[in-house]
Amino acid sequence: MRNYILCVLETAPKAPLVESVVLNELQADHLEFLEGLRKQKRALAIGPLEEAGTMRGLVFFDAEKVDRPKEWMASEPMIKRGLLKPRFVTWYASDKTFRPGGEFLDLEALWFAKLDRPEGLPALDAATSQALGEAHMTNINLMAKEEILLAAGPMGEDAGNWRGIYIFADRERAEIEAAVMRDAMFKQGRLKLGLYRWYTSRGTFGPVEGS
Repeated sequence: MRNYILCVLETAPKAPLVESVVLNELQADHLEFLEGLRKQKRALAIGPLEEAGTMRGLVFFDAEKVDRPKEWMASEPMIKRGLLKPRFVTWYASDKTFRPGGEFLDLEALWFAKLDRPEGLPALDAATSQALGEAHMTNINLMAKEEILLAAGPMGEDAGNWRGIYIFADRERAEIEAAVMRDAMFKQGRLKLGLYRWYTSRGTFGPVEGS
């Protein structure tokens, strides 16, 4: 397992109004910039989110510290124009998580799952905490064997109550939710699932090796 830097592109607060012609130009520049990150092998997975509130897209960087991704994204056209705001967080996952993938705009639909810890949870005794943790890992391994789950891992301390990420294959939402809810962490409200459609270059993720 190693760490990656994830940049979440969010709608900027008080984003300026931009004419449609200018916006179209910015969108083209935005895509060209992101494709450049991929060609330079700085970014491992890139793509837009659908119906995810203020979260608009994700860029997973092949970097262990945030300094370089921050430097690279400072020149992104939509960020420079004040339309998007980057949020950088650390994610831990297998060093075999990402694959080369296909053409940049040959996208496939996946699911991005954001695992949050609700505020104000009561503390657990050591035995209960260990049992929940073991059950949590058991379900992760089961979802990988079922080839529903393509990637999973915990967040770094810089993510606050955001505790982890799952990447799911293109299955029905109900099937994914049912698989997640086998986990006592979710059934008991210790974790909360946010599930969003995410599009990225085809072949970037595949079945977990060794599952």
